[in-house]
Amino acid sequence: MSLRKLAVILVILCIRDSLCCDEEYRLVRHLMQKYDASVRPVENSSHPLLVTFGVSLHHIIDVEEKDQLLTTNCWITQIWTDFHLRWNTSDFDGISVIRIPYERVWRPDIILYNNWI
Repeated sequence: MSLRKLAVILVILCIRDSLCCDEEYRLVRHLMQKYDASVRPVENSSHPLLVTFGVSLHHIIDVEEKDQLLTTNCWITQIWTDFHLRWNTSDFDGISVIRIPYERVWRPDIILYNNWI
């Protein structure tokens, strides 16, 4: 392959990637423009929000039989549908999935009881 063809391909790829970034940026701006992370994400405020909660044991760090203490590392998973973060994919160049930092979206209030730090 000639050097010129390679340069043309690289330019096309760079332009394509920059356009994708522009569409994703536009989508995030569209979604977050009126988004309020303090509002529960339901279609109807009188309906409950289903949150699936899971705990996966990563590993056991320590067991103290005498004091009945178990020290572990766990992963907590929470899954829900945020009805305020919906869009028509055809309006945003076919983008169907985006990543938004967790501090910018609503999160359920989960408090772990009977834990020790």
